Amino acid sequence: MIRTSLAFVALLTATHLSAQEMRFIVEQSCLATGTGMNFKCEQKKGEFFITKSGSKFSGVHPDGGPKQSLSVVKATPHVVVLDYPVRYDGTSTVHLTENFSHVYWVNVSFSTYANEREVSIVSGRRLK
Repeated sequence: MIRTSLAFVALLTATHLSAQEMRFIVEQSCLATGTGMNFKCEQKKGEFFITKSGSKFSGVHPDGGPKQSLSVVKATPHVVVLDYPVRYDGTSTVHLTENFSHVYWVNVSFSTYANEREVSIVSGRRLK
């Protein structure tokens, strides 16, 4: 089964001094697997960081690896949607809303080999 560890995902990177580091706390995680949309939700604890430098966002997965550039999918005065690069078949998008005060991280993954799918949503808020 494909598992994505969203509850403790950390996006942390070292950038120059004008960068803005945003720290988020995870409040709830919901997961649906199989062919239905039956989400099971639970309260979660964890934190992650997103760094913004100018109009660019970046981070490093907590499991290590190179610094990731998070491309902007959409940016309005009310929401910024970031594409988090993944190696599996599917998508991972981070939705920052209300002047970056709330976050929703959505993963949709597929496995045609195992004939499985997984949809997960993590919600949280920015710590000031």
